[in-house]
Amino acid sequence: MASECSGSGGSLSRLSGSAKEQRAKRPAAHQRKASGGDPHPHKFHVDVLLTHFIQEYSHLQPGNHLSDITLKVAGRTHAPRASKVKLIFCDLRGKGVKWQVMANSRSYTSEEEFIRIDNSVRET
Repeated sequence: MASECSGSGGSLSRLSGSAKEQRAKRPAAHQRKASGGDPHPHKFHVDVLLTHFIQEYSHLQPGNHLSDITLKVAGRTHAPRASKVKLIFCDLRGKGVKWQVMANSRSYTSEEEFIRIDNSVRET
């Protein structure tokens, strides 16, 4: 959201934190669209809601992995960060809940796919 403020120096545009984030993301969105991707993939199949996912899997201890289960969960990514070259962490938030996600390059079909996902998470 932008607000205009005028003073002796004319008009000065001030942007809220959210508006600054949106402005900073525009080049990445344009680049993703130009390369054939959807810059705002809002509509896709979801297997389970984030709240239900947390209820179902919150019993897992840190470090436990269920490699035989694949689910599509929707949420907003926050605080993407890398640990070494092969791991990505981010928080997935939605409906007032948060879940930390870890992506390991060994779980992907190729290094290129892992890098593409990493770039996608950092741009959102």
